Amino acid sequence: MPRLALILVCFIGVPNFSLAAISITEIAWMGDSTSANYEWIELYNDGSESVDVTDWELSDSMNLTIPLAGTIPGNSYVMVERNRSSESYLKNPPFLVYTGALVNTGATLTLRRAGGVVEDQIAGGENWETIGGDNSTKETAQYTTQGWVTAAATPGRATTATIQDPDPEEEEEDQEDDTDEEEVRSESKKSSSHSSETVRLELRDITLAVDIDMQSVAYVNQAVVMKATAKDIGRSLQPSVQYEWNFGDMSTGSGAEVTHVYRYPGTYIVTVYGYYKRQVHLTRHEITVLPVSMTMTRNEDGDIQVHNNSTYDVDVSGYTIVGATNAVFPPYSIMQARSTVTIPWSKVADYPEQTISLFDSGARVITRSPTASTLSVAATEVVTQVPAPLPTLAQYAITPVADPNQGTSLFQFASTTKEVTTTPVVASTTDMLLPNPVVAPIPAKNKNQTSIVSSTQAGPVIVFIILLLSAISVVYLTHKPESASDRN
Repeated sequence: MPRLALILVCFIGVPNFSLAAISITEIAWMGDSTSANYEWIELYNDGSESVDVTDWELSDSMNLTIPLAGTIPGNSYVMVERNRSSESYLKNPPFLVYTGALVNTGATLTLRRAGGVVEDQIAGGENWETIGGDNSTKETAQYTTQGWVTAAATPGRATTATIQDPDPEEEEEDQEDDTDEEEVRSESKKSSSHSSETVRLELRDITLAVDIDMQSVAYVNQAVVMKATAKDIGRSLQPSVQYEWNFGDMSTGSGAEVTHVYRYPGTYIVTVYGYYKRQVHLTRHEITVLPVSMTMTRNEDGDIQVHNNSTYDVDVSGYTIVGATNAVFPPYSIMQARSTVTIPWSKVADYPEQTISLFDSGARVITRSPTASTLSVAATEVVTQVPAPLPTLAQYAITPVADPNQGTSLFQFASTTKEVTTTPVVASTTDMLLPNPVVAPIPAKNKNQTSIVSSTQAGPVIVFIILLLSAISVVYLTHKPESASDRN
């Protein structure tokens, strides 16, 4: 029976019980009219019992970390003020003095208990637009039952500001979401004023839901954008929801919008944990990461051919072909499975043989193109080269030249050459044929041509032979046989 009574006491009610929580209720990130350096943060203990905050920590997740020490009395406000050159603090003495500064561009203030458990967290947003505050009028950001407002500073005491002309529907949503805090505070006051009553605390159910907006299919080394959105809570509370991501590949992140790159193909479960005080929710999303298989070849003209070897379409938006200049695939570029895209070599190269590389949207090289001398078989047609005919003496015009000393004709090559002809040449005493010189072909620079040794290269040798034979002929022809009278 005693055990049953103890259980009933625990679940039904506890005399003189109050649930204490420390909250951030006012932020003067802009300083005050005296100096912009006179910043301060107000903390509130909404319970009836004192709370020891020794070893707690207040930080802005940027450059400000404030270790706390001491005890905050029940139902009391305390001031955490920035160090000043004088002793003129708002509260003399303040609860705590810190060094450092809050940035005017916005930050997220987090109050953690000893051990790292989050007690309260305020997302200020860009330029503190989420919670308010005015750097010109020095009005501060203050927390009310309707949300955060901008109003005249009330350091160390409850704010009297309200949101003007609220939207009835939004006001109803905010009141529902803040019911748990209001009921805790009201029930705490009842328990302190009626100590003989048994108070039963009833908190509304958790209604926060988080949606993930992201793609279901991605590719290796592709940046994937993921967005989390809170719903089913008041719109004024949505910016205060924090998000923790798990990308399923041993990587994590935080924030309402994150970007992640998967290094390896596979199917991953992405989870996001959204929370704000008692409101928490965990949701998941599945994403399939596909490998990218792409190669580059050249056609017979040296143009670049990008091949998608995959059996599925690939989003190549942001892929870059890098050579002498860069060519970037524009947004929403999709390559069909087993398809090819051809890019003129002049668009990215200075000459057809220049090596070209393909980078993905993450600036990682996927493949490189072959040079024009190593064209792929699929992109190169077979060309049969016909060697040019070997040169003969019929290519050269020989004209007789009178010798003033001998009265006979010598031979001299003309300065021009004639085209090769297949007409037979009849030998004569003055126009002798020489054996055709055998000239080895030089490898062609063009697949449709074969170079040979030019006539100017063989000319000196042939001239020497002709002159030698001509000299022998002259000597022979000018020699007269001896007559009988000469012999006697």
